[in-house]
Formats: sequence, structure tokens, C-alpha cells
Amino acid sequence: MEKFIDWLKANGYQYKDEDIYLEACTHSSYANEHHREMGDNERLEFMGDSVLQIWSATQLFLMEPKMREGQMTTLRAQTVCESTLAVLNRQLGWYEFLRLGVGEEKTGGRHRESILADQFEACIGAIYIDQGYAVCDEILTKYMKPVFKQEKSEAVTDYKTHLQEVIQADSRKTIQYKLLEEILADLILEEQAKLGYRKESIRFYFPLSSLRHIFKNASNADEMQSLLADFPAFMQEHYGAVNVSHRMERFCFQLSEQASEYVHLHKDPDDFILQLVALMSNHDTTMTQIIELFHKQPCDCIIEDITDGEFDTAIHFIDSTDRYYYCFKDEGCHIIYHRFLPEDYAELL
Repeated sequence: MEKFIDWLKANGYQYKDEDIYLEACTHSSYANEHHREMGDNERLEFMGDSVLQIWSATQLFLMEPKMREGQMTTLRAQTVCESTLAVLNRQLGWYEFLRLGVGEEKTGGRHRESILADQFEACIGAIYIDQGYAVCDEILTKYMKPVFKQEKSEAVTDYKTHLQEVIQADSRKTIQYKLLEEILADLILEEQAKLGYRKESIRFYFPLSSLRHIFKNASNADEMQSLLADFPAFMQEHYGAVNVSHRMERFCFQLSEQASEYVHLHKDPDDFILQLVALMSNHDTTMTQIIELFHKQPCDCIIEDITDGEFDTAIHFIDSTDRYYYCFKDEGCHIIYHRFLPEDYAELL
């Protein structure tokens, strides 16, 4: 089967609008490479998410024995989630119909959970628009309802009780660990953009001053090491073994090859970083070309000249999820760059 409509026909479903299923299987990376000659699947993803919410709410409401509101909320969160939708996508084979950009395809996008979950929602949205809710209900009841029964067989705690337990836990440390995890994932993605994906262990080094922007209550290296004592356990499930050590005020984070694989398969690559790395790999690239790349992005940016420092120019985006400051230095034969978090950039100046 080459198209989603082939799956529909093979399973006895009729369709009216072939194009809407093509759109449901079109990732934004493909649409961008083709200059948006056709839409991507984000609007249909929104529609599919709404269909899944009402369908799952109905299933949970009708389940016997009856559950309390908190239990229904918890069970829906456990089942209508990214990992479950990605698994269902793989089981149905819908991922084979995905249209991805060249870069996204090369970096494993066809197997990335977030992309598979989004496509699953978009396809449900397309079926709803083209054939109505009854067909969506039939497909979801056949393939997704067993997941609800499986989850319900496990103990389900009251949502409000669970929320209270979370609040009472050491939430500050969890937030700090999550931020550090995101920074490490960004570094791995940047490394893979430069060198390609390699399943191998990797090290990253941080000065104490950088880590103190996250763990503000550590006054010295020993206290920082103590605050990081539980970080390996926090990372273990997805990233595998993590070793944290320090010499003087320089900290080393050694991540296993599982970390490289997890980021490759489950984190969306940054399209802008891929473009920037490709541009920087050419030694003839000029600062004008680099600035043009920044201006092509959806968000506005601010360009600053650095007069006293190891870099010449700093650029950062406004109102963007990309919080980094990109600093450039013209070394004569080529331009180099490094990106800093805002707090580190402020110290650089």
C-alpha cells in the first residue's frame, strides 16, 4: 500500500476526498521543502485530538464499574498519550504513508513518537471530516478500546490525590532536573546535527557557574555534586546510565549510548539548527548569509555587536521557544559559533 486511502479500501472503508488523507500524512518538513504547495497535517491533528477527547471521554463514562471523575481523568491521561498513539500508528502501519522532508527522514523522523502520534491524530481528524464520527468510532473501538481495558485492569488512583502527592514531593528539584535534561537533549541534538547520529556514549562539560543558574542554592562544587546525586536516577529510564563527576569547578556529564539513541528516536530535530550547521560547514559562508538565515525564521531576532569579548556578533530570537544566544566569531579563514543560555551570555559580557 502506498497511500492512506489504500488502507481504507483494504479495510472496507469508503472515502470521498483523497486529498484530505494526503494532507493528514504530510509533515510540516515536507510542506516546507515544497514551499507549502499543500498544507501540512497540523490543522487535522487539532481536529483529531478533539475527536479522541470526546471518544475517550464517552468510553470512560460508559465503563463498568463506574469510575469517579478523578479516575477517569487519570486513565484518559494514561491512554490518550503520545506513546500510546505512536504504538497504535505502528500497529496500523499508517506511518508508512508519512511524507517527510529529506532532513527529517534522514534523522529518523518516521520512527519518532511525537511525529507518529501527531499523524495518528491527523488521520483520525481526516476520517472525521470525510466520513463522520461513526467511522471514527468504529476504528477507535476496534483498535484503541482494548488499550483502555488493559489500563483499567491496573490500579487507578484518584487524580486529585495523585496531584496532591506530586505537590508534596520535592518539586523544585524535579523542575531543576527537567531543565538540565532539556539542555542536555539540546546539546545532543546539536551534536547529531553536526556529526550525524552515532549510537555512542557522549560527554558534556559545564562550569559550576552555569549549573548555578539552574541550582541556585549551591554555593560550591561539593554542594552542587550533592544536589546532582539523584540526577542519574531521574535520567535512567530514557537516557540510561548517567555519570556526574567534577574536578574543581568543572563538571562532567557522561551519558551512555542509550541517551544518543533516545534523543535520536524521540526528540524532534531543530530545523533551524540543521540549517545553521549546514551553512556553517561551508568555510566560505559570510556573516551576511548567517544573518539572512536568522531573518528567514518565523520569529524576529535581535542582532548585537560585541566589542569587548571573544565573539564579534550575538543573535537571539524574540518571543520564541529557542532561548539561546548565538555568538559568532570571524576567525579569518572561517566563522565559528557557540550558543549560550541567557544567563551564561550575560556573564560572557
